[in-house]
Amino acid sequence: MNYKSVTYTFLLLFFLTTTSYGQDAQFTQIYATPLYQNPAMSGILHKSRLAANYRNQWTGVPAPFTSYNASFDTYLSKYQSGVGLLLHRTSNSSNWNTTSVSGSYAYHLRVSRQWAVSAGAQAAMSFRNLNISDLTYGYQYSGNGTYSPVADPVQSGNTSKQYFDGSLGAVLYSDKMWLGLAAHHLLRPDVGIDQSQKLPFRYSLNAGYQIPLEDMHRLKRNEELTRNLTFMAQFQHQGTANQLDLGAYLRYELLVTGLWYRGLPVLSKYQKINQDAIAAMLGMSFDGLTIGYSYDLSLSGVTPLGGGSHEIGLVYVFGDGRAYRGPGLPCPKL
Repeated sequence: MNYKSVTYTFLLLFFLTTTSYGQDAQFTQIYATPLYQNPAMSGILHKSRLAANYRNQWTGVPAPFTSYNASFDTYLSKYQSGVGLLLHRTSNSSNWNTTSVSGSYAYHLRVSRQWAVSAGAQAAMSFRNLNISDLTYGYQYSGNGTYSPVADPVQSGNTSKQYFDGSLGAVLYSDKMWLGLAAHHLLRPDVGIDQSQKLPFRYSLNAGYQIPLEDMHRLKRNEELTRNLTFMAQFQHQGTANQLDLGAYLRYELLVTGLWYRGLPVLSKYQKINQDAIAAMLGMSFDGLTIGYSYDLSLSGVTPLGGGSHEIGLVYVFGDGRAYRGPGLPCPKL
């Protein structure tokens, strides 16, 4: 059978029948996708922020997965609130794609001199499309490989699905550390095209601690640290899958570097499927703009077939934030 046909058939069966390992796209540069991770991140820098992200996953297959994220969020000092807009798209070549448009709102409250909390909600409308008109099947090929375009037993052409969804989240933070919790797909939308498939909940817990590598007393108010080391962790659960991300970012003047491990080796029954990847990131940060490139090296058995994953993230932060007098969020731009 034609290799391209085998791949498309496998992907069709995968997307129509598999839900147990989660449906959401995976990003390495999680803080280049802030509103995708947690709606409480809306306006949390107390400035305005533009973010964009592109990921090309499993580059070794003929039709790799690609994910795009673009968001804008800003802080409304008069209302102690943040608002945001998120556009997300995940696709496999031109045969399958999901596009989502989300709006988010977060309320920010200073709870002490050192601590503040943000609680947010997000509403999303998603559009899923599957084009199976160019799929071929084994019975359409003769023993010598000759193709005979007989009728497709399932259906042909484009099939589509639209659904509404919602998320909630909260972040507790100080100038040096933060702890965030988010719950996605609260409405359990039916994402199936030819059969009912409820999208499983996704829960995420993330935390971080930043160590300044320069004298903070010499910095002016709202001035950005240019030398710091940040440790981060994120745990996610969706369906029957669990995942842990551990990593660190080092910023030194214009240079930003990072190293991540993705997997869950502490639970033996998940050892094989969750020993996922090691990722390295290299980027630059200047004048509110941060650009980073990361590469995921797979540690699982999919490596020979799937290859690695490339990701590019961009974040631009602007505005002076003078109206806010509480603690700031120390998480890095990427």
